[in-house]
Amino acid sequence: MHVTQLASGTINGADQLSIELREPDDAPATVWIIWPTQPTITDAKRLNITVNRVMAILARGVYAAPGDPGEAALDATKPRVSAPGLHHTTRVLSRATPLKS
Repeated sequence: MHVTQLASGTINGADQLSIELREPDDAPATVWIIWPTQPTITDAKRLNITVNRVMAILARGVYAAPGDPGEAALDATKPRVSAPGLHHTTRVLSRATPLKS
C-alpha cells in the first residue's frame, strides 16, 4: 500500500489532524481524514481560531490531492477527480464566486 500525506497540522497546540491518500495494491484509492482520538477542547473565545485551523488543514488536503491543481480545482461547478476511481464530492469555491443564501 502506498500512503501519501496530503495535509497535516495541529488544531489547538495539542491535537493533530491529518489527511492521507491511501492507495492499496488491490483496491481503489481512498482519502482518510484522521481526527484526534479524544475531543478537542478550546476556550470559547478561541473557537474561531480552532475552526480556522481545522478548515485550513482540510483545504490544504483538497489542493494537495493528485489531479489537476489548476483552475478546475477552483471551479465550483465541477467535481475533482484526484486518483483513478477516487471522486471528490467536495467543491471549492473561488474567491470570485459569491455565496448564495
